[in-house]
Amino acid sequence: MSVVLVLVSMLFVLPSRRIHNFRNGLVACNYILSAIFLGALTGYHQPARVWIFAALFAILLIVICRIVASVPKPDIVERSFSGAILIMTLLFCLIAILGNTDENTHRQLLIERYMEKGEYEKALQVGRFEEESNEAIDLLRAKALIAAGQIGDELFQYSICNPSVLADSLDGEISLLLKGNVYEFCNTIDLSSYSHLPKYYMQAMVLAGDQRVQDIYPEDYAAASDQYTRFLEVLDSVKDTPQQYQSNATFLDFHETYYWVYYFKLRK
Repeated sequence: MSVVLVLVSMLFVLPSRRIHNFRNGLVACNYILSAIFLGALTGYHQPARVWIFAALFAILLIVICRIVASVPKPDIVERSFSGAILIMTLLFCLIAILGNTDENTHRQLLIERYMEKGEYEKALQVGRFEEESNEAIDLLRAKALIAAGQIGDELFQYSICNPSVLADSLDGEISLLLKGNVYEFCNTIDLSSYSHLPKYYMQAMVLAGDQRVQDIYPEDYAAASDQYTRFLEVLDSVKDTPQQYQSNATFLDFHETYYWVYYFKLRK
């Protein structure tokens, strides 16, 4: 597909060559429409100022080339080669400016595509292990997890750009967890409505010291409690270090737990 698009873009050289007919060191300017076409193909969600800048850039380049072409000068091969390389470099820059190379934007578009098809598992795999996200991706993932019935078990496995913004977009217990309101969460949750208590709900109750779940889910409670104890032990071993170091020291083993998220992402 990339090769086909490049070949199609080369067709734009024909009208440009017919209109301007740049030669020698200015011949690369005939490819300006091709450069704009390639850049525009990936120009998703670009602000208006980018398109205005690109238009002014293209017009200015053409004007300068026309002025240079009107000045009589000897045909020197080295000068022609240098001029062509300079203009082509500028055109490559124009493609990069127009094209949206933000990885999060492309992840968001792919997630939206899977969501429209109802392929929630595939949507959740997009950027699964990336440490960067944005608010739109956060909300799309939350919706996919809700549709798959997995939000309480998997939400904090993903990088969340802005937990408070996501919390305002959601309702119920998960919103309280995103805000770090674990005690309000414990007072709100109706344990009788769950045949299986989601992992992060259990971890929040352990973190808050609420032992009501110990009798209902003894094995899950024991595992969550043991994990929290290990987290606190590692955290205590680096308690005299800066918070960033503490976060890094506990990241590998605990970054997908609510304990780590609460201590380093939610707690003020």
